Amino acid sequence: MTGHHSLSDMLTLRQAASLLGVQPQTLRRWESEGKLSARRTGPRGLRRYARRDVQRLLQSQDVRVRNAQQVVVEVARAISGSLDLHAVAKTVVEAAVRVVGSDRCAIYLVSADRTTIEPLWGTDVTDPASAERLFFPNPIPIDALPLVRHALQQPQPLVIDDTETHPLSNPELFRFFETRTVINVGLRGPDGEVFAVMPFLWTGQPHSVRDDDVFLAQSLAALAEVALSNARLFEEIEQERQRATIINDVVHDVHGGRDLGDTLTRAIKSLVQQLHADEGAIFLIDPQGTSIVGAAETHTHSAGRVGVVAPLQSVPLVARVVEHQRPRLVTIQETEGNERQWFESLQIQSSLYVPLLAQGKLVGIAFANYRNRTPHLKARDTLFADALAAQCALAMERVQLLESASARAAELEAVIAQMQEGVIIADRDGRIVLVNEYAAQLHGTAKLGVAPDDYSEAYHLSRLDGTPYPPLELPLSRAVLQGETVSNAEWRITLADGSEVIASGSATPLAGADGTRLGAVLVVRDVTARRKLEAEKDQFLSVVSHELRTPLTTIKGLTELAVRRIDRGVNPAAVLGSLHNVSKQVRRMEGLIGDLLDIRRLETGTLPLDCQVHDLWPLVEEARDRAQAITDRHTIEAQLDAMKPLRVYVDKGRLDQVFDNILSNAIKYSPDGGMIVLMLSRNDDQAVLRISDQGIGIPEQGREQLFERFYRGANVPPSEYGGLGIGLALSREIVQRHSGTLILEGTSPRGSTFQLCLPLV
Repeated sequence: MTGHHSLSDMLTLRQAASLLGVQPQTLRRWESEGKLSARRTGPRGLRRYARRDVQRLLQSQDVRVRNAQQVVVEVARAISGSLDLHAVAKTVVEAAVRVVGSDRCAIYLVSADRTTIEPLWGTDVTDPASAERLFFPNPIPIDALPLVRHALQQPQPLVIDDTETHPLSNPELFRFFETRTVINVGLRGPDGEVFAVMPFLWTGQPHSVRDDDVFLAQSLAALAEVALSNARLFEEIEQERQRATIINDVVHDVHGGRDLGDTLTRAIKSLVQQLHADEGAIFLIDPQGTSIVGAAETHTHSAGRVGVVAPLQSVPLVARVVEHQRPRLVTIQETEGNERQWFESLQIQSSLYVPLLAQGKLVGIAFANYRNRTPHLKARDTLFADALAAQCALAMERVQLLESASARAAELEAVIAQMQEGVIIADRDGRIVLVNEYAAQLHGTAKLGVAPDDYSEAYHLSRLDGTPYPPLELPLSRAVLQGETVSNAEWRITLADGSEVIASGSATPLAGADGTRLGAVLVVRDVTARRKLEAEKDQFLSVVSHELRTPLTTIKGLTELAVRRIDRGVNPAAVLGSLHNVSKQVRRMEGLIGDLLDIRRLETGTLPLDCQVHDLWPLVEEARDRAQAITDRHTIEAQLDAMKPLRVYVDKGRLDQVFDNILSNAIKYSPDGGMIVLMLSRNDDQAVLRISDQGIGIPEQGREQLFERFYRGANVPPSEYGGLGIGLALSREIVQRHSGTLILEGTSPRGSTFQLCLPLV
């Protein structure tokens, strides 16, 4: 302290300590550390401190505490919603070294059997790279850490100023960790039991721990305590959910007639996994109660118990099981004689035995064994084991009946599955319980448990006109709810890709021998192809009748005109024009009939092809000339973009037919005339012909159906544009027979381009 102060400006040791909120000995330590100066003043020469220096120190402490409290608040916000143990621990630990000022901090979880601690997260600000070596070794025995044993028993933090001298220290261990000062805080769960410890560590020289260090350490530990408790609670809830799922799966196995061995194996594996045992096995007692047989095992060090039969009394612990008839943990220390020999032969430290009881009768025993430890099992652990064992016992009690029923059900399901019709069965409440493979593929789903109110939505059903199908009016609903027999009803099914199919089905109520209502069955089939065929047939008949009637009407009129002129003595030369027109209409009819015959031959695979090697360019020029000869409103050009001859192996007559079909369409659908271009080029090993026009184009919604038989675009009124709608379908089939492709390359309201590719030879 510098300068002179009056006695009224000086504070005694006790007055200064009281103002700072610390013990006098702490104040003396701060003086030795140079944080506060003192002088002896007054008549008695007492140690006194300048009031201004004490207030300055107090203000600096307040600032540190306020800053630390702000960090604590930020940490609280950061971890408030987290249920990840490691994320919570990392956030708290990394903040702790900043707030408290320690060199290291970590959180260790106490094992379930309370024999070891395992690091959850740790950090070292002096050497971050050493964190893994320091905080992530193997589990540390609690017996080697008296301060952890102290934390398990005492709620208050433990402060070890010097690990070399403190009675609760382990100097050798702390030397390994290079630690000299520790504040150790136990983290307690809602049950008051310590589940983790949080040490704050200083390295090098002993650190003078202040009261506010302990306070801040407690504050951070309290945050970790709450957040980790919530995360552990979430883990426990998740574990209970998993266990409920396991029980439900075993129940499903039992009621589903699954093989008993598979059910018991699943059960013992689940028991060992959930209770963190090292191995497990299930033994069944025969109906006479005289022998026992191994039924399932997992992780056993000497496999081979399954199928082994032994006298019941030869198996240790049976007497305990019969006496207690509930799960019980037995340690090797509790055993003697045969029981102890059994423990030693299995090389185990403890064993949880679980009786399998069916209507109070012992029908088997499940064992979960621990090789080197005795677990700290909770009530919910034994409840889970008991519930699992009860289901195993139920499986055994019902196994014969279920196997018999399962065999009959398997036979029935095999028949239903192989049916070439869909079968959907509903129970007496209308809930769907079976959907065979055909029905599942037809509907795109096989949802079970669906109630009548949800049939339409679950299976995407609508009326034929596309309007919603009221679910209670569906055939299956009427059969199961009203007892009606419904025949040959039809509806639409919308699949996931947006496509639709038409289904036809009949539904019949199911009843038992005594008339009890059991449910209903729906037999359904896909009639989409049939309905499409019927629509195509109707369309075909309509188009063919129109296309044939038109030339026939013309032929009839021209013939009658020619007869009348001849009867009147008109010069025969004047009749010749009418006869030429008759011949033209006859050729048109021949073309229509020829196309129809070719379609039929392609369907039956009898269309003959007389293929030879041809240079494609002359064939294209000939097609251009034929097309130009029948139109005065169009200019048709053929262009070659290739240096060498493009030789192809084709039937010239059929290829001419393809060219003529495409070019006639280009002329027909270009009513205003314009340019038609045939561009021939080469692309690797293919000849590519593009035929472009300046016509009306093809609507987007009809492009996928363009090459289907009898399809006509929405912008092609039959009254304005004739034809059967089979030219492109026939052309593509012919091109494909030549190992080529025919596609619509592009289209717009100003014209279309078709691309024809043929392999070169």
